[in-house]
Amino acid sequence: MKLDKANFDQILRKYLAGQATQREIDFLHAYYNAFEQSPDFTDQLSSLERNTLENQINGRIAATLDTPLPVKKVNFGFFKYAAAILVVATLFTAYFFYTEGQNNRPTKPGIVKTSVVNNNDVVLKLSNGKEVKLTNDVLSNAIKENGATVFSNEQGELQYKTAEGQPSNENTYNEITIPYGKQFKITLADGTNVWLNAASSLKFPVAFKASERTVYVTGEAYFQVSKDASRPFTVHTKQSQIVVTGTEFNVASYPDNNAVTTTLVEGSVRVGFENQQLKLAPGEVSISNLAGQPIIKSEAEVENTISWKSGYFVFDQPLKEVMNILSRYYGVQIILDKKLGNSSVAGKFSNKRSIEQILTYIGQLKGFSFGTNGKTIEIRKIN
Repeated sequence: MKLDKANFDQILRKYLAGQATQREIDFLHAYYNAFEQSPDFTDQLSSLERNTLENQINGRIAATLDTPLPVKKVNFGFFKYAAAILVVATLFTAYFFYTEGQNNRPTKPGIVKTSVVNNNDVVLKLSNGKEVKLTNDVLSNAIKENGATVFSNEQGELQYKTAEGQPSNENTYNEITIPYGKQFKITLADGTNVWLNAASSLKFPVAFKASERTVYVTGEAYFQVSKDASRPFTVHTKQSQIVVTGTEFNVASYPDNNAVTTTLVEGSVRVGFENQQLKLAPGEVSISNLAGQPIIKSEAEVENTISWKSGYFVFDQPLKEVMNILSRYYGVQIILDKKLGNSSVAGKFSNKRSIEQILTYIGQLKGFSFGTNGKTIEIRKIN
C-alpha cells in the first residue's frame, strides 16, 4: 500500500474509531516511538496548555469520526499517547503538503524547508596558534603540548594528562570551540570535567600552575571541579569571576545576553562582579549584568538549568527566551511575531530533534506557524 496522506489519514481514523488492524496499530506505534519523550513533554505542560491540547484532541477525534462526541472527556492516560499521535499526524501532513507542492511547482525564493543545523567540527586551538578540527568529534592522533598529552578515548570527549598531574611553572593555553548543534566534554589536566554546550568555548592551560587554576569561558558550561584546597579554581566570564576549590556548577555567559548566570549544584562558589562578592549555596543561582546592577541571588530550577547536559531542552519561560535558546543551539535567526510576545512555554524536548519538529510541537500549543528560508525562521501567529 502506498503511504500517502490519504492512506495515513485512513489509518488514523480507523485507530481512533477502534477499528484498526494489528498491523495498522503497529504502524502508528512505530511513528509514536519515533517521537521519543513525548510523555515527558506532556508532563511539563501547564494546566492551561494541557487543557488546550486536550480539547484539540477531542476536537480532532470528533471531526475525524464525523460523529458527535459525548460530554465525557478523553482519559488523560490516553491523552499522552494521543498527543504524540496527533503531532506525528501534523508533521506527516505538513511534510506531505510540502513535498506535493514542491513536485508541482518550480523552486523559488521564499519559504523553504531546509536543515538548519550547523555541522561544523569542534575546533581545538593549540598554544602555537594551530587549529585542529576534531572530525566526528574525535582527536584522531594524540598531541603533546608543553608536557601534557591530549587524546580522545570516546567520541565527544577530550582529555589532558600530565605526568602524575605534575603542575606547570607557566601557563600554556589551549582553546576549544564548540559549533552550533553540538556539545562536548573535556577533562582538564587536574581531573576537572567540563561539559560545553553549543556555541561555547573554553580557554584553559594544558597544565595548571602549582598555586592556581584559571580558565575562561564563553557560552555555557557545566563544571565538575576536582578538589584541591591549595589551588583555587577560577572561571572568568565576560564580566564576572567564579572561585571554587571543588564543586559542581553551571555557568551561562553568551555574547548575545548581557546577563551571566551561575547555578550551584553542590559545594560552594564565590561569584565576583565589579566590586561585589556573593556566595552561593547549592540550589541557588546568581545573575550579574553588564548594566552595572547588583548581583541578584535566588532559588534555582537546577534540573531545568542543567538538562542540556543530558541532551534535553526543558522550558518554563517566555516564548521569546525559548526562541533565543533554540536560535543559539541550532545556529539560526528566528523572527518572532510581536503578537506572541506575551506567550510562555513549558515543555521538554530532546535536542536530537530538528528545530522544525520542536517548533511544530510548540506551534500546536501556542497557535503559530513558521517558515524557513536558509538559516532564517519566521514565526507567525495564526489569527
